[in-house]
Amino acid sequence: MAPSRTAPWRAALRLARRDALRHRGVTALATAAVALVVGGTVAADALLLSSAASPGTFARMMLGDGAQARITWQTPGEVTQSPREDIVLAGSDSELDLSRAEYEDLLLDLLPPGSELVDAAAGPVRASSGGRATEDLTALESPTGGPLSGMFVPAWGRTPERPGEAAVGLGLARRLGLDEGTEMELVAGDGSSATVTVVGAYRATRHPAEAVLAPGTLLDTGAAVESPAASAVWFVLGDEPLTWGGVLDINAAGASAVSRAVVLDPPPDADVPLLAGQPTAAPPDSLVPYTGLVAGACLLACLVIGPAFAMRARRTEHTLALIAAQGGDARTLRRIVLCGALAVGAAGGVIGASLGAGGVWAVAAVLRSRGDAQYPELVLPATHTALFLALGVAVSVVAALPPALRAGRTDPAAVLAGRPPRPGARRRGRAALSALLFATGTALVAAAFALPRSDLFVPGALAASLGLLLWAPALVGALSGAAHRLPLVWRLALRDAGRNRERTTMAVAVVASASALLVAVAVTTASAVAFEGAEHRPRAAPDTVMVRFPDPVGDGEASEAASALTAHLPVHDPVPVLMADSPLWVHPLPDPEQPCPDWAVWPPVSIRTEPVPERVPLDSPDCAPMKQNGDRNRQEWWETEGGVNPLVDDGTLVRALGLPGAEEAARALAAGRVVVTRDLDLWADGNARVEFAWMRDGEVPDVPGAADAGRVLEVPATVVDWPSAQYELVVPPSVAREWGLAAATVGMAAGTTRAPAGAEVDRARAAVREATGADLFVERPYSSPRTRQMALVLGLAAVVAVGSSLVSVRLAAADSRRDAATLVAVGAGPGTGRALGAARSGVVAAAGVLLGAAAGTGIGAARVAAETYRAGFANPTWPLVVPWPLVSVCLAGVVAASVLLALVLTPVRLSARNGPDGHRPHPARTVTQSNANGVP
Repeated sequence: MAPSRTAPWRAALRLARRDALRHRGVTALATAAVALVVGGTVAADALLLSSAASPGTFARMMLGDGAQARITWQTPGEVTQSPREDIVLAGSDSELDLSRAEYEDLLLDLLPPGSELVDAAAGPVRASSGGRATEDLTALESPTGGPLSGMFVPAWGRTPERPGEAAVGLGLARRLGLDEGTEMELVAGDGSSATVTVVGAYRATRHPAEAVLAPGTLLDTGAAVESPAASAVWFVLGDEPLTWGGVLDINAAGASAVSRAVVLDPPPDADVPLLAGQPTAAPPDSLVPYTGLVAGACLLACLVIGPAFAMRARRTEHTLALIAAQGGDARTLRRIVLCGALAVGAAGGVIGASLGAGGVWAVAAVLRSRGDAQYPELVLPATHTALFLALGVAVSVVAALPPALRAGRTDPAAVLAGRPPRPGARRRGRAALSALLFATGTALVAAAFALPRSDLFVPGALAASLGLLLWAPALVGALSGAAHRLPLVWRLALRDAGRNRERTTMAVAVVASASALLVAVAVTTASAVAFEGAEHRPRAAPDTVMVRFPDPVGDGEASEAASALTAHLPVHDPVPVLMADSPLWVHPLPDPEQPCPDWAVWPPVSIRTEPVPERVPLDSPDCAPMKQNGDRNRQEWWETEGGVNPLVDDGTLVRALGLPGAEEAARALAAGRVVVTRDLDLWADGNARVEFAWMRDGEVPDVPGAADAGRVLEVPATVVDWPSAQYELVVPPSVAREWGLAAATVGMAAGTTRAPAGAEVDRARAAVREATGADLFVERPYSSPRTRQMALVLGLAAVVAVGSSLVSVRLAAADSRRDAATLVAVGAGPGTGRALGAARSGVVAAAGVLLGAAAGTGIGAARVAAETYRAGFANPTWPLVVPWPLVSVCLAGVVAASVLLALVLTPVRLSARNGPDGHRPHPARTVTQSNANGVP
């Protein structure tokens, strides 16, 4: 009978299994190395994909299980929107002459035949319960059953069914301490109120509504499509989908729409008026997160898994030599090594993929349980998991190839005699390759700037960073050369690193790769957050408390508000906000001789397809210098009858606000000068021109203060850069009296001794609202969802870096038994082993984070440069932000965690039980061999 073709492989597998069980420690380290790489890449991939809701999930959150579309009234004019309605541009000075019923008839004419409309309404409400109150929240008054089921999935309780019932998001329920049956007071935008009963809380969702009311509870537009309390909303039911063409027809009628068909099959950018001709389509480097993830996984896998299998091969040389001595040929030895690598790679890959996916699922579940929809679902395609799993197995097998080939050529007699060949340092042109990669990467980055080409920045930075990582041997050598100045344990660790430079270099490169990922993510995210936050114009210094009265108040109500503030918040010296009380809009006129500033040129530079012209005249139709156009700070403004009028202050208020330049402004006001807040408003002669304008329709009425309409005054001025739309002009009291302007108290402002907690702010808001009917805001730094994503990725990178360091340290310990035996023989203390392990870990981690910080900064800067040149020219609104405090803390944490974990996991006493072949060596022989290697 012919022998089975699989019999040699089955025998090799059995022998590999026995060998793995015999050397459990090294096998476990190799498995951990594979699991670390696969788990880290699977987790990073899942975090990247899960941050965006899939089309099906998004459609369910917006439309429930059965609605075809949702239509929201916007304006009498034409509306422009993105396919998912996350961007809506609307504006018109005309008025709608159709009733709600007539407008619904118009919509039915535009919708597919057989469509039905379900009435709903949306609007802002202020909620209060249990002595706490919120700012304006978005509420939806709508049916939630039948075809709309699934839009709000209860986490506890149920959805509202009868008038007077409400369901809230988990975040709002936790914020106000709401339970099933709790009563909550809601105040709509027109001042009407209702006391509702909370019947449930719904799971985290991307739907903007923070509270859902049963029909007939509070929000009502009456016979119109819009009222001071709410705007009309309709859900479309029917069998026919609403196409993108139908959405555009609805936009022309003054409404925006979310269509299930459009969400599931979005139109190309060329068919979207908002995006057509703009550089908002994905640029060539948009695949960088995915290609970078795969490339980084390959690099990390080679760096972590390679040394682990090299160590494993050295530990099995004795076993393989015994098999060869008993007749095993070279092919059999190669099969044993490769089968062992295949088994370890598969086991480590499965463990790593399970841990990575499970970790992301747990993080997403915790966030969703707190009402945070940052990760609405776990998105991890099976193909991606299989790819990373196959990567771990493939790298394991490739890493085992050199030992497998060497096993067939090794003299078994030499191995069994205890004289295994020790390969020397194999640099093989490492320095030349490092220089070549660095030069190539630098040239690519230079070409990207010169052409310019956004798709060259990141590849160039990656190549240069890889060249920098290959410089690790020189860094290890430099550190070991300075060992004579350090204490004994650190001297031993550094000299061991220099003597075993190949092993240490791999470990340093691993930690450097993970640290580079950490720093690159921090730089990229911090820059993106700064770019987004540039349009969030602060109205005061962080943590400043501001109160807005709905109407001007007297000294008594202002005093009550101040008392409520001091009773509930850590404020000091509340200051009243005085504003010119006039039916006219009193504002500075821009200097016509100045060009239009870049921030005011339309379209904005963020969506332009060509650079901003060198000089755009101020009177050009492409110049829109109104601050309101770019201010995303949605806090309600202080205002009087004429709108946002000048503040009247002697310097006290501007100091309390604490904005940059406050002291300069206070000195100017004390000297009798007015303060303007943009360069445009300071004319060449150092004065400002202030206009009294009637901004309403019709003739100027015969009321006090209106007679000055059209008057322009010239006054000495000082300019400070306050981009908030709240501030245009600040005048001292003497100038206000000279102009005949009365001052009204419209709010309060107070600095704080510390950042007030959210619960404190809600209680203070409730107290101020009860005392005076005012609302309260606290100026907070701009917050972006990217910040949480950055924190998660930084944590993942730190885990990979610390885990890689520990694997390398354990490999070093397993590979340094002879040195340990030597230290025991010469009388080393009982704690030397633990201290030596911690020192080795610290050396590897410190060297790794130094290289990683440099490489990661370059990669992050390249990613920001790619965004800056995305449209083919430099976009000056993209800043490069390197958050050095955060990066320093993270990298120091990696080093500290590596040292502490090494202290915990390293045995207290040095052991000389096992030599490299797994047998107890003779002490004298061990000392002799160690001396041959050199004892520090």
